[in-house]
Amino acid sequence: PDDSTFGRFGHAALCVFAPEEPDGQCFNYGAAHARAGLARDVLLGRARFWVKPEPYSFVIEYYRGQGRRIRAQALSMSPEEITRVVNLLAHDAAAENSEYLCDPLRNNCSTRSRDVLDAASFGRLHQATVGTLSVRSYRDVLLQALGESFVALAALDLLVGEEADRPLDAWDAMVAPDGLYDGVALGLAP
Repeated sequence: PDDSTFGRFGHAALCVFAPEEPDGQCFNYGAAHARAGLARDVLLGRARFWVKPEPYSFVIEYYRGQGRRIRAQALSMSPEEITRVVNLLAHDAAAENSEYLCDPLRNNCSTRSRDVLDAASFGRLHQATVGTLSVRSYRDVLLQALGESFVALAALDLLVGEEADRPLDAWDAMVAPDGLYDGVALGLAP
């Protein structure tokens, strides 16, 4: 398994399958230039990421090649909601909209995917998850990615402060890919 910081945190992407594209298209909100200092810049909220459409088969091969765990979920959405997902993804992938500053606890591949699904479902995901306690705190999320190092603990205090140990509801827990998977199971799974 990939034991890098990003490998431990996990990753989320939204994939769409249509008759005209049987291989499917994934929208990867975690595209960035791999470089020294990327993890530090992510923690400081100054790393630039962007949305990158990629064929499903490429995404699967890439993450399997890194030894990453892959979990997929089917969604229970109406045709209108699916159309909204496709339109929101196309909007986000457009050159003028695709780039964003990554914040590990507020604006990342998981929260971006969550927000697309929530907007497309007319708030159904938010309604099903807000106020429903999860088993995670912000401390759990960051320590999963960074380990029990001094840097991780300092980053946690800088990024979150006193809120670090507050139990997150299922909506806020979707800051991490595992939390997104669990939240979608509550609000959009068949």
